[in-house]
Amino acid sequence: MAFHTANYDTYVVLGRPDAAPLWRWKVWQRLWPTIDPLIQAARGNPAVRSTQFLPKLAREVKFGRLGWKDADHQKWCHGSPANKDASKSWKFFNLEVWAPAWTECEREDLAPDVFLSIGNESFAGGSRKSLSFNPVVVFAVVSELARKQPSKVSAVVSALREPTSAKLIGYKRRPWGKPCGSDGFTNAIQDLTLSGLFKPGPRHGGEFGFHLLADKWKTLTPADTAP
Repeated sequence: MAFHTANYDTYVVLGRPDAAPLWRWKVWQRLWPTIDPLIQAARGNPAVRSTQFLPKLAREVKFGRLGWKDADHQKWCHGSPANKDASKSWKFFNLEVWAPAWTECEREDLAPDVFLSIGNESFAGGSRKSLSFNPVVVFAVVSELARKQPSKVSAVVSALREPTSAKLIGYKRRPWGKPCGSDGFTNAIQDLTLSGLFKPGPRHGGEFGFHLLADKWKTLTPADTAP
């Protein structure tokens, strides 16, 4: 099996822009313990990477290698005991959680068992009033693991719904990426918060709904936690 060919139970969550950001410590410290049982069910150790900037200095915040321990979460989360003052000047761009870590995935030539990405729609300067939604969350579990651990998957979907005050949750089963050329792939799950999730054109300020998404997604209502 090639890196991009396994099927994934994939979820997209678009939150309310006036909800407390997921990258705030007071929010994340409640969320990550719910994600942890599924992360631990993955085939290898997880890793985290977060891209954030110091706008006044025009440079990226350096976190070093991040794992999945409380001390690592405190390094990148805004307002944590480890960076309560320093993080006031940070601008959050995105977060990725890979289980196992991307380095192990590359060695095995196999995409992760569990993947979570959080993108900040206000990074480009949009205010809460001008944004139709924020953040964009993509959560994906390799379908074989999702079949074995349905309650853990449902728990994560439920946990993402509440703090984001989700305006939309969509589900679809899809491969990690679409074939491109002889052995490459494109439209990877890991890239969706950056490109490929939405149709071209403005996505804020107009009518909000599933029509903004490039592909067809199944709607998950508030009563649903999994398909």
